[in-house]
Amino acid sequence: MVNGRTARRLGALLLVVSAACGGCGDDGPASPDGGRDGGGFDSGIDAALLDDAGRDAGRDAAPDAATDAGADAATIDAGDADAGCEPDCPQGWCGDDGCGGDCLPCPDDQECAGDGTCCAPSGDRCEAGGTLCCDGTCYHESCCDGLEDQEQCEGGDECCGGVCTDGTCCRPMGGACDEAEQCCSRGCADDECCLPPGETCLASGECCSRFCELGACCGGPGDGCDGLEGDCCAGFACQSGQCCGSPGTWCDDENECCSGTCTDSSCVCRTLGEGCGSDVECCSGDCSDPGVCCQPDGEACNDGSDCCSGDCVDFVCS
Repeated sequence: MVNGRTARRLGALLLVVSAACGGCGDDGPASPDGGRDGGGFDSGIDAALLDDAGRDAGRDAAPDAATDAGADAATIDAGDADAGCEPDCPQGWCGDDGCGGDCLPCPDDQECAGDGTCCAPSGDRCEAGGTLCCDGTCYHESCCDGLEDQEQCEGGDECCGGVCTDGTCCRPMGGACDEAEQCCSRGCADDECCLPPGETCLASGECCSRFCELGACCGGPGDGCDGLEGDCCAGFACQSGQCCGSPGTWCDDENECCSGTCTDSSCVCRTLGEGCGSDVECCSGDCSDPGVCCQPDGEACNDGSDCCSGDCVDFVCS
């Protein structure tokens, strides 16, 4: 490309040529040997022009070469700086390594939290004590960004379980549970929220005991009880904090019977003189303080040992 300076020189040369030629014709002045002298003259002009173009090209190229050299040097310096950076990655850290890269990569289904740990986002599967949730809450094997069970709430939409009862987040009927306090019903059996004894029921399946009698849940064999009326179903008694079968109640084994004896699928009572822990174990319906089944006053006896009072008069306890 011809720059301004070169153009001016070309203009000056053309003026010189025009003056020298004067009224020359198209063929130009003849050379002494009969040829045309235009070739030599033109060659001189061309050489001058080439010389100027070369000098201009050199001047134009010099700044560009310097710029390119500087850029190359900067690139080399940057590479040297990166090469000298040592990543800082604490064990298990997934964040920035301090050198423009990352430390430990997280699994595809997890993300890196601000504290440098890999975690599962809300809605992803989790295990209590295993996979960390980014929001910190693993609810029923799913990460949740709401309130956990037993936390104070104003509405169900704040709770992971979707239920807020009496200002507390809790799990609904049928929800998975580990303890009764997690459930709105305050009853948990077989890892499922259910109704404890004494609560109103429509079907036995709603009750933790799986017994619903006369519209109320009641305790069966082995269910906990407080000794209150209705804790245990009909035919069962509360003994040592557990419901057990009274004599004559159907049973699978001796552990379901208050007497500890199950014969022919029926709880069998303890006879006079046998050890007992409560009145319900005894056929007589009375367990004396020493823990022996005995006859109450007014009942038949053979001797004083049959009577709770220790007195047998005319074959009657008195």
